[in-house]
Amino acid sequence: MTAFQTVKRIGIVRDADESADRTFQSVQTSLRNANDAVRSSGVEFPVPDRPEQLVGERPALSVMILPGDGQAGMLETLLCRTFAGDDVDRCIDRFFQCAEESGTRIQRPDKARARAYLVTTPDPHFSVGVAAKRDRWDMDHGAFDGIRGFLRPLASHGTRTPQPAERSRRRGA
Repeated sequence: MTAFQTVKRIGIVRDADESADRTFQSVQTSLRNANDAVRSSGVEFPVPDRPEQLVGERPALSVMILPGDGQAGMLETLLCRTFAGDDVDRCIDRFFQCAEESGTRIQRPDKARARAYLVTTPDPHFSVGVAAKRDRWDMDHGAFDGIRGFLRPLASHGTRTPQPAERSRRRGA
């Protein structure tokens, strides 16, 4: 038995960017190509018919296309939802409007908006991952419900996953 054959579950997460459907089809193609390449090793990746469908055994596999629900976008789309409507969000709107009025087109607005938000936080960092480790994002926000729902069956080993309120109590909130 190879070390890989001990893998029980695989979760693949990709940004949809402009098209959730095309991105999911790309993942399906990649899995089929990988199967062609490793078929002789006895490893085969199951290929789901739709996003967030858990298929196969040893390994079971599921694919999530962010931000979820077949929408275009990316992880930063979800991150922006965590501060949507607050004072900083309105400031970012004014900044983007000013930039566009001066002739600057904002590329990848959700990525730009998330980074603009991060510069307003203590010890700003442009990596959304580092910012998450530093608790700059509200990870209990409802914007992440889809991700939590995707990860639960992948992470389950017969143990219960703590609910958001339980996590907050553990952090002392």
